[in-house]
Amino acid sequence: MMTSKETFNLAGYSVTLTRLSEEDGGGWLAEVPELTGCISDGETP
Repeated sequence: MMTSKETFNLAGYSVTLTRLSEEDGGGWLAEVPELTGCISDGETP
């Protein structure tokens, strides 16, 4: 099981997954810090 925040390395980029609170709509937020503005969200990691 994933914790509320995990960081992975994919194709040379780090991807940070953060679990969103129910107040924020729930689900997950994915961010690529090396690529400014590269974010996405969804129901599953």
